[in-house]
Amino acid sequence: MFCPDAARNSADTSNMSPVFGPFGNMHCIPFSQINLVTEMRYHWLQLVIWSRSYICCRASRQGALPVIYERLYSVPEEFYKYISPFYGQMIAEQLINLLSQYVIIFASLIDAMAAGNQQEANMSQSAWYENANDIAALLVQINNSWNYNEWQDLLGRLIRMNIDQAIAVLSGNYQGEIVIYDRLQYHSLIMADYMSRGVLQSLTGNPESRNAAFSP
Repeated sequence: MFCPDAARNSADTSNMSPVFGPFGNMHCIPFSQINLVTEMRYHWLQLVIWSRSYICCRASRQGALPVIYERLYSVPEEFYKYISPFYGQMIAEQLINLLSQYVIIFASLIDAMAAGNQQEANMSQSAWYENANDIAALLVQINNSWNYNEWQDLLGRLIRMNIDQAIAVLSGNYQGEIVIYDRLQYHSLIMADYMSRGVLQSLTGNPESRNAAFSP
């Protein structure tokens, strides 16, 4: 068992950031739940990290682009391994398909932006938000601890920050891009903890109301 209070007493956490988590006011957390949260944080961070790599390579290193895309496209498979033990293969496959579409649409949008094709970029952006809505709808169907509006907002912010990051890179605003990338990493951890919280609540049989507000 991992006890947060004991950890705080033995180490100064005043400079730790970000400060949030899916455990609420729980005093002792099993290591199995810590591992679950850590793994989900890793998966969402991988999506952000390799999305950035794709943007940067599209802007300056065309030779690396296929390799980076292949790694980015493999991230949904990692979600499959996480989700299937809790919700079954069929649900996990549905989520994989939607997350794979997320990656495909992302790459299409970045390619269109880099090529200056505004019409194609607009179409891809609309499709990306529709895909995010489909992901949110699936998640709330399989777990009533999650809220559709919360997932829609979390995914929408992820998309907007990715677009802002692409604009910064393609326009040469590298300092601004670093700021956005820091925000993206922080946001990915918020998303991971929201997902983990829902899984943990479903396992403990103590789901929050679907309409409850989420505050990281």
